[in-house]
Amino acid sequence: MSYRIEFLGIAEEELDDALEWYAAQKADLSAEFVLALDVILKHISDNPRLFPVVHDEMRRALFQRFPYAVVYEIHEPEVVLVLAITHQKQDPKRWLDR
Repeated sequence: MSYRIEFLGIAEEELDDALEWYAAQKADLSAEFVLALDVILKHISDNPRLFPVVHDEMRRALFQRFPYAVVYEIHEPEVVLVLAITHQKQDPKRWLDR
């Protein structure tokens, strides 16, 4: 059973910001970021309890190559809500209250 992935609007904005930044650094780097995100989202969708709880019900999945994380919560029935796509050096208070 795969969970459906949904994004908060702010998480979509964070993703757009990251993609813009990587595209400005090197032409194909944003595409590599998207591929890395797809891998993480597939793991989350297939097994949302795979990644550790970091606060209350929030879980965090770290990117392998990029200094980013996907912060999410599991909602029933079979929905994962992405709260943030955050740089690991950003203050976690930015997403704790979402």
